Amino acid sequence: MALTLVPKSQLRLADHTALFSRHLTSGDEIRLIQLDPSNEGSPLTATIQYRDLSDNPNYQALSYTWGSSFNANHPSRNPPKVSTTRRYLFTSDGILNLSDSLYNALLRLREPANALIFWADAICIDQSHDEEKAWQIQKMRQIYEGASRVLIWLGPSDATSDIAMSVLESGYRYLLRSEPYKTLDSISVDIPQPKEGQESDDQMTIVSFAKMFGLVREDTEAPDYPIIAVANLFNRAYWGRGWCWQEFVAAKKIAIVCGQKFLENGDMCIQTFLSTWDTFEGSSGGGQPHGLDHRPWSMIELRRSYHNYAYFTNTGFKDDSGIKIPDGKMAHVWARKNPGLTKMGKAWLYREAIGLLSMKDLLQESSKSWLETGRKEDQIFALIGIAMDAEELGIKVDYTISWEEVYAQLAIAYVKRGDLWFLNYCQCTLPGRSKSLPSWVPDWSQGYRGAPISRHYVAPPDHLGTKETKSQPALREVDSYGPLRLRGIIADEIAWVSGERFPMSVKYLGTRYRRDLYRWIRNVTERCPNQSHRAIWTVMIAGSVRLPLPQKYHDRETDERMQEILDDAFTSILIQYEARDEALQEVIECFLRCFMQATAWRCIFETKKGSLGLGHTGIQRGDQVVAFMGAETAFVVRSVGLFSSVAPRYRMVGESYVHGLMEDQGLKASAVVEEIILR
Repeated sequence: MALTLVPKSQLRLADHTALFSRHLTSGDEIRLIQLDPSNEGSPLTATIQYRDLSDNPNYQALSYTWGSSFNANHPSRNPPKVSTTRRYLFTSDGILNLSDSLYNALLRLREPANALIFWADAICIDQSHDEEKAWQIQKMRQIYEGASRVLIWLGPSDATSDIAMSVLESGYRYLLRSEPYKTLDSISVDIPQPKEGQESDDQMTIVSFAKMFGLVREDTEAPDYPIIAVANLFNRAYWGRGWCWQEFVAAKKIAIVCGQKFLENGDMCIQTFLSTWDTFEGSSGGGQPHGLDHRPWSMIELRRSYHNYAYFTNTGFKDDSGIKIPDGKMAHVWARKNPGLTKMGKAWLYREAIGLLSMKDLLQESSKSWLETGRKEDQIFALIGIAMDAEELGIKVDYTISWEEVYAQLAIAYVKRGDLWFLNYCQCTLPGRSKSLPSWVPDWSQGYRGAPISRHYVAPPDHLGTKETKSQPALREVDSYGPLRLRGIIADEIAWVSGERFPMSVKYLGTRYRRDLYRWIRNVTERCPNQSHRAIWTVMIAGSVRLPLPQKYHDRETDERMQEILDDAFTSILIQYEARDEALQEVIECFLRCFMQATAWRCIFETKKGSLGLGHTGIQRGDQVVAFMGAETAFVVRSVGLFSSVAPRYRMVGESYVHGLMEDQGLKASAVVEEIILR
C-alpha cells in the first residue's frame, strides 16, 4: 500500500462510520485487517478486508485489554508507564486512532517480511453503530472459534514478566515429556522439544516448585521458585476483563504474548502450572499462602469444560446411561484423571460442562471475579456467547435498551423458571449499588463482596417450598421496573444487630490483628448469653454444609464428633488460648478461614423470637426475616409502606442465614404463606 506521510496537523482521522463502506448487521460477514510488513520504527499500515465466516477464512484473532495492561494495584514496584501519546493505524480508507494497548500489540506482532491478517474488535466492529455492534457481538464466539490462533496480549514486559513466562513454559515442557499426558481430542497438544541445556533447567524448575511445598528434602540444592513473578503475571488486567473470558474460552489454539516473550500453547502452560499447583498443594496438606489471582484458574476451568462439551457434542455423545455419579471430591479427581475412558467418566465431564457453562454459573463466577467491562450491560452480553442456555433464557445482545432493563429481563427469566438463585446476589445496602434498579434485581456491574451464603449453606432437600414442588414462585403483572410478587412467610423481626467485624483478610491471621478478631467474636458471644456456643459458631460460618475441618477428620470422624471438636476450638478462641496441641490449632485455623469468608461485609443479628442470624451490613432493627417459597436461604426485607389497601410492600435488603429457620418443621406446619411484594 502506497503511503504518503503528512504533517501531524493535517492528519485526517476517520471515525468508524466514515471509514467502513457498509455496516454488518446480518449474515456471517466480518471485517479483517491485513497488517502490512514493515521494519521497527515504521508506522502501522493495514488494509481492511471483508470476509464471510462460512468460507473459513484464515486469520488470527487478538484478545487484549482496552485500557492499561496493568491493574491499579499491580504488585510490581515499577510497572511500565502507559503512554498517552496518540497512536495511529493508517489504512487505505483513512486513519484510525488506536488505544495504547492495541497499538502496542500490533506493533509487537507485526513481522518485517510477511503480511498478517487479524481480527480485533476495536477495529473490525463499528463501535459507533449499535445495531452492527449487537450483531457482531453475537458472532464473537464463532469468530474466536474460527480463528487459526488467538493471540493473548498481556501487555509490555515488566521487571518479572520474562521470568514468569520462562518458568511457565519450562514446567510445561518437563511435565509433557515426563508423564503420559491425557487430553480430549478437542484440543491438540504439541509436545515441545527442549533445546540444548533446557532439559536440566526444566527438571530444576519442577524441583524448585516442589520445594516451595516442602515436598523435597530441605537440603536439596534448588533455587527458589519465582512465585512472585508468576503472581504478578496473573495479576495483570487481562484476566479481569469480561470480554476476555469468552475469547479465551472459545479459542481453538492460544498463544500468549507479553513483551518480547511468546508462549505457544500458552493456555496449556498455565493449565500445567495450575494443575501441578493443585497436585502439590494436596500432597503437602494445602493451606499454602500464595497471593495468586484465582481468575486464571476460572478461565482454564471454563475453557476445559467448553471444549469437553464441544467434543461430546461433535462425537454424538448422549448422557442417557442413567449412571449415578457419586458426589464428593474423589469423584471429581477420578473423573479428571480418566477423561473419556469410561461411560461414567464421560457422563461426569458432560454434566460438569453443562453446569459450568450455564448463565447462572457464569454470572456467579464473574461476580466473584469482579470482571470489568466498558458498559454495564456487557456484564451480561460478554457471557452470552459461552452460556449454553442463553437462547432458552431469551437473552440477546441489544444496545437499544438500558442496562437496567437488561438486568431486570434476566431476573424475570429466572423467576418464570421458578429459580430464585439471583436474589442471593442482591446486596442492596452496600455502597455503589445503582438506585435505579428494583431491589429484587442484582447489580451485576458490582462484584460480590465476600461469598454468597448459598455457597456456604445448602438447604435440606425438603426445605420450605420445595417439598411438593413443581409449583413456581408466583409472578403476576411484572415488567422491568414493576413490583415482584412472591409467595413466602414473614418469619421473624430483627431485634439486635452487631457491628461489622474488624476488616482484615486471611493473610493477617498470624499478626497482632488476630487479637482484634478474637475480641469481636467474644463480644458477640457475650451479647448473646441465651445462645449456645454451637449455635454461635454455626452462624459465624453461615451454616456451612462442610464443617471447616481438615480432610482427615471428615474421613474418620462422625458429624457429631466433628462438632464437638469445633466446640473445643471455639472455646479456645473465646479465652484467647493458643493451643499447644497441633491438631487443635489446625482446627482453629481452618475455622477462622471459613469464618472470615462468611462474615466479610456481614454482621450478626438476633430476632425477636430469639433466633441468631448472619446478614449484610446495613440491616436494621425492625427489618423482617422472610422465607420465600423455593428459595434456599432466608432473606431480610424492609417495609416501605402499603402497595394496596391490604398488601404491604418491601425492599430487598439481602440474603441471610438464620440458625435453624429453613429446617424448622414447625414453621412449615404453622406459618401463614402470603404474597410478599418487592419493589
